[in-house]
Amino acid sequence: MKPAFLFIAVAAILRAQTFTEYPVPSASSQPYAITVGPDGALWFTETNGAKIGRITTSGVVTEFPLPAGSQPLDIIAGPDGALWFGDSGSPGLMIGRITTSGAITQFPVPLTVQVGKLTAGPDGALWFTVPAAQIGRVTTSGVQTYYHLPSTSGSAASIVTASDGNMWFGDTNTAHLDRITPSGVITQFAMPAGQSAPNDLAIGPDGAVWGYNNSSIFSINTSGSSAGTIGASYPAANSAVQSLTSGPDGALWYIDWQANKVGRITLSGIANEYLVPTSSAEPWSIVAGPDGAMWFTERNSSGGPPKIGRITVPPVSTGPTILAGGIVNAASYAQVNGAGSPVAPGSLVAIFTSQLPGAQAANFTTANLPPSLGNVSVTFNSVTSPMVAVSPTGQYPYVSAQVPFEALGPGQSSATVPVVITVNNIPSPTVQASIVASQPGIFTIPATGQGNAILTFLNPQTNAPAIAAPPGSGITYPTAPIPRGTGGFFYVTGLGAMMPAVPDGSGTCPSPDGICNANATPIVMVGGITAHVAFAGQAPGFPGVFQVNITIPQGAPTGSNVPLVVMSADRSVTSNTATIAVQ
Repeated sequence: MKPAFLFIAVAAILRAQTFTEYPVPSASSQPYAITVGPDGALWFTETNGAKIGRITTSGVVTEFPLPAGSQPLDIIAGPDGALWFGDSGSPGLMIGRITTSGAITQFPVPLTVQVGKLTAGPDGALWFTVPAAQIGRVTTSGVQTYYHLPSTSGSAASIVTASDGNMWFGDTNTAHLDRITPSGVITQFAMPAGQSAPNDLAIGPDGAVWGYNNSSIFSINTSGSSAGTIGASYPAANSAVQSLTSGPDGALWYIDWQANKVGRITLSGIANEYLVPTSSAEPWSIVAGPDGAMWFTERNSSGGPPKIGRITVPPVSTGPTILAGGIVNAASYAQVNGAGSPVAPGSLVAIFTSQLPGAQAANFTTANLPPSLGNVSVTFNSVTSPMVAVSPTGQYPYVSAQVPFEALGPGQSSATVPVVITVNNIPSPTVQASIVASQPGIFTIPATGQGNAILTFLNPQTNAPAIAAPPGSGITYPTAPIPRGTGGFFYVTGLGAMMPAVPDGSGTCPSPDGICNANATPIVMVGGITAHVAFAGQAPGFPGVFQVNITIPQGAPTGSNVPLVVMSADRSVTSNTATIAVQ
């Protein structure tokens, strides 16, 4: 049951919504798409008025006429400091460009169908959809290229540029989600059974791609082996939802045009809709304005005056903030030049923050790591991380989680990916984390990354297990120096992928013999002497943890604090230095 204060807060938010509406001078026009221009004003298209409009945040409207018969549709800010739009009117299909001073250039499109949605690509060009089984690309000088969809019956819908460096779009006629690279290579991903392709796509406040179709609003995984799959999914209000966009409040906003409403849905699926004051407004497109409010067009096709609307946004609750260099290996806590060291897929990490407001202290209690704990969840590259613990108090509150194995895509040896912590549905600002194939960290006692390794062996003097540590070390477990030539095992995290693969959040190897090995056997040094590694793989029952079995070299030095380090198979990466007692 949700606490009463949550309902009180929601009610206060609903009462706080205020609308302002500004008439468009051309009474017969129908404002269509709207975007934020590079000049800090809102720019919009007028489909019936053959004009491009501009409105300041104080409500001053200016209109720029297009050639007679023009019908501008989508409009976006381009990479060249101008606005770009599709024009599907009677002068012929065009891609249009308008500067912030109103100078217009048009480039003819060699097609027989209209230009749809546009996005600024990572290559400095504009990319756009065409409902004729094609995706278009136009440079800022007007040079066009077209790429055919694999299915000739395809129809490209909304398109966005994702953090993976590719464009994603819906293929509405074939129920596919498609990806196109800047070089024009198209990959299709089938939607789940019974779901149509997304009509609208948007980059959410969490940096992920979100989509809408006639049944739901959902997140989309865009990288790794899970690319193209659907993540979080929430039932949509109805089939009239459109113009999905990211708000400044950490929520997604949309238009419910048949119900004459502006809608808002959090990334956990809590939705509200707000009725537009003008009864026949017919809102159509919405965008986050530079003033912290949401701005939208009102077509009013019923004959009333067209308007540009503005709705205030609920107060933004204070959310978590990941500290610079705050993502570290949970065993070694290693930092490099004040920044968190790279971390490996499947490794356990600690993520330090300046605050975790609303989080609850928690530790996992199930066989598999859960997707959230204590009102907290974490994503790496939009993939949910299994959670280990939440510690919301102290100077630097932190969470522990497992880096998803999908953080590195097939064939990748390294990548930089966005990381977001979400507390009570409020996401943190995105930070970038460096992911590498292997970055080992040795678990120690105390758990500082600089103590005694948890190296367990069968003590020949007692015929009972012991930890290779000196007497009086404070370890509440039998301790003894390990004799040279004796075998033992210790625990690390961050050795990367395993064969066969272990699922995220699981400590159980799926192999029939229960043995999952590290893809590359690490090198272990005891006092500078290479030790024989008999096994390095999944530690039974410990998600994200590797067990490494070694034999202490006969030539290893003796003493109470003999250094123990682990290196990657190619010796390029070295762990923290732990110690063991050797005799």
